[in-house]
Formats: sequence, structure tokens, C-alpha cells
Amino acid sequence: MKPTFALEAEHSDDALVSLLTAGWEAHLREGVVAYDPATAACWDTPPFRYHCVPERQWRPKTDPEAPPHPEGLSRPHVVCPFDSEEFVSLRVLAHVAREGRRYMIACNKFPVTARHFLAIRTPDAPAETLSQRIHGPEELEDLVLLLTLLGAPFHCYFNSNRGADGSAAGSSVNHWHVQFLSYFEASSSRLMEPPLWRREERGVRVGAVQDWPARHVLVEAAATDVRPACAVIWKGLEHLSAGHVAYNLEAAPTTDGRFRLFLFPRRYAPPTYFGPAGALSCDIGGCELGGHFVLPQTEIFDWIRAHPEKAHDLSYRRLAESTRELAL
Repeated sequence: MKPTFALEAEHSDDALVSLLTAGWEAHLREGVVAYDPATAACWDTPPFRYHCVPERQWRPKTDPEAPPHPEGLSRPHVVCPFDSEEFVSLRVLAHVAREGRRYMIACNKFPVTARHFLAIRTPDAPAETLSQRIHGPEELEDLVLLLTLLGAPFHCYFNSNRGADGSAAGSSVNHWHVQFLSYFEASSSRLMEPPLWRREERGVRVGAVQDWPARHVLVEAAATDVRPACAVIWKGLEHLSAGHVAYNLEAAPTTDGRFRLFLFPRRYAPPTYFGPAGALSCDIGGCELGGHFVLPQTEIFDWIRAHPEKAHDLSYRRLAESTRELAL
């Protein structure tokens, strides 16, 4: 039985981080993790960074141009590799739990950065909770509490199922899971800069990062205010879920001991063409909405390095076209 850690902890748990780090290093040596992301070539055109990871093309991925499922976010979960006994016995490093909800933690086989993990709801959970969407505010709280348990430099990401309207959030497996990874060193992303605050209620600030192309709602609060902060974001999620619109979430620690929770409402957008090198789908999620684009196509990566100004404009448009405004 793998160890279980309580999500209610008030600060990071060094034992959990050490266990996961050791597990990551072992799974990388054994080939369970398909490649070392530290070898990825990178190119900066601030505030964007492009990461060339050709091995990512082999990860499971749905066709972004296939007709959307009529049930959208609510389409039921079907059996997938996360449910198998082999996955549970060989891939799971630890569990985290809170109020009867249990999540197993495993290395991401196709990572973006070093120490890229997944927190996955266990296959014995109620079937109605296994689809890849947030089912209630308590799950949002779990995501933020997981971030607290891990501490810096980790960020957490949730990419929802595809919406019935064709909006997409980069999710490839319809099984409830959160990605968390050791964040990029010397990141040029502006998401952690001072934002424009629109209001503050009982210590919870609501606003957005000015002039960031990916439209979003930002909530910031102290670690003691997880519940009211998540309640604000949950209002937005209820609205998006009712319309079967895809979304992305990011939870990030701040340097002063607080946390930020970003909600990115999505909308359908066609692929963006980077000259003759090829097209990139707008079905992107997680760190890409923060300006870290992970490219499996070396041809497009080389074109971007040769045309940085054009690449910047195309990337800006790609983020703007694939997100929508949401008032909270």
C-alpha cells in the first residue's frame, strides 16, 4: 500500500516532495517516464517561451478537429489506462486524500518539465465523479490544498473535457486528473506580475493580469482563505459547465505566501499557421495559456526561432482567439 498524505496540511510536506522526487528519478531511469525534459531546446521571445519536445507527439491525444461530443463536459467516463491494476500497482507513487476523496499520484509519462506529476482520482470513486471536469467547489479546494502541500516551485493545472461547442482545453484523457509540475526557471510569463484588481471581499482579491492575451479571471488569497477564494471561481465554473464550455485552471504560489487561482474560459478557434512550417491547434492547456508553448514539431520550432516577431504575434492571437471573457 502506497503512503497517503492528508490534503488539510497547512504547509508543504517535505516527506511527500522527497518521495515524489525519488520516484521521478527512478521512473526516469527505468523508462516509465519516456524522456528527460531537461534536454528540451527552448527559445524565448518574452513574454513567451517555446519548448521543443518532439517526444510529446507520442502522447495520447484526441483529434481537435473531430466533432465535439454532444454531452460536452458531462460526457461519462469510460475505462482507460488510469483504471488498470497495472497502472495502480506500477505507476502510483503515493496518495493524497481529503473528506473521502482520494487521489493517486503518478509521474507523467510525457512530461513538460522535470518532476511533472498527475494526481488522479482513484478508479473506485463514484462513476459520476470520474469525468474530466470540476464537480463542486470542494474539488477546487483540493487542487489549491495540493499546491500548499507541495509548495514552491510547483504549479497545478486542470484541463477540462472538450465543450459541446467545440471549445477545448488540452485534455487528452476523460478521467479526473490534475497535472502539477515544477515550474519553469527564469520564466518570462507575466501571469505572476501585479494584476489589475477589480474588487476585494474579505481578503479575497478578484482581477486579471492586464494586457495578457489569454482571457481569464484571477483570484488571489491567503492560505487561510482557500474556501471563499474557490467559491468565487466556482461561480464561473457553474456558468461554463451549464453551457458546456471548456476551461482551464491554474493554481500558483506567490512569493509572499499567498496563492493565485486562474480560470481561463475557452472557445473554439481554428489552427494557427506558422508560415509554411505547419499549423498548431488551439486545443492547448495548462502552462501554454501562461505563455510556455510545448511544441513537438521541430519544423515549427525552427521557424519560430527564425521569425521571432511573427511568432510572437501569432502566439498572441492564438491565445486571444481560443479564450473568452467571463464576468465574475
